[in-house]
Amino acid sequence: MAVRYILGRAGKGKSHLVYQEIEMALCKNKDQALILLVPDQYTLQAERDVISQLNLPGIMRLEVLSFTRLAQNVFSRVGGLTRVFLNEPGKIMVLRRIIDESSPELGLYKKVVRQEGFVQQFSQLLADFKQRDIRPENLQLDISLDETMDQIIKKKLKDIALIYQRFSQYMEGRYID
Repeated sequence: MAVRYILGRAGKGKSHLVYQEIEMALCKNKDQALILLVPDQYTLQAERDVISQLNLPGIMRLEVLSFTRLAQNVFSRVGGLTRVFLNEPGKIMVLRRIIDESSPELGLYKKVVRQEGFVQQFSQLLADFKQRDIRPENLQLDISLDETMDQIIKKKLKDIALIYQRFSQYMEGRYID
């Protein structure tokens, strides 16, 4: 199995070339399965494009996968997926529960957590933290070390660290996000 990158500027025929090669590969080898790897938000559109541009009776041997779905498939086939993948709506449900349970202990965010969109924004904040390898312990250390830090920022960091810590504890051993 080979991986091939097709690079170039927009409008130069990259997609058309890919679809032509997919059609040839599907017609030539009747047993070979193909994977078209596309960004997460483009999977449905890529499937539609393949169906509309190829003159084939079906595309059963072609899988249009996002990077996330490819990783899930690999883990499930080789046994590396010991925890269930939690998608964004599931993550928001877990966060809502944790925030509701933690609200008596919150300081600055006690009332703000009920505002519409707060949980979604907090979910995005956690995703940003994880991308940058910032753990709840890092936030707690930063609060105690800096005596010149504004009190409002300290309170925000304390609330964020509390929710983040409880979210991490809840997810540990159960889910991955």
